[in-house]
Amino acid sequence: MQAIDRQTRRSMRCGYEAPPYPPGLAWCHPGVKAPPGFPSTCVGYTIRLPQVMEIARARRHWEHGQLETFAGGPVDEAPLLLIEVFDAAVHELETWLMTPPEKRT
Repeated sequence: MQAIDRQTRRSMRCGYEAPPYPPGLAWCHPGVKAPPGFPSTCVGYTIRLPQVMEIARARRHWEHGQLETFAGGPVDEAPLLLIEVFDAAVHELETWLMTPPEKRT
């Protein structure tokens, strides 16, 4: 992001830039109707949050039945819910990537 000027980062609603952001949604060009669930904060910022990285790591172990080993013991319901939400988002992205561009919404 160092190569991108501050105003451009603000227009992308970068979480590292102080609010208020310009009106609109992250990565959305003026006049373009954003699809439901479109992010309101730059994805580049969001994916680097420590909580997101920790759940992404936990998901890798969860996929292989090794979550308790990763966590060092039994896992509460809250992390499991977050892993499920993250896993659903990953599958949604994979489905979108496999859809021909002309059929994507």
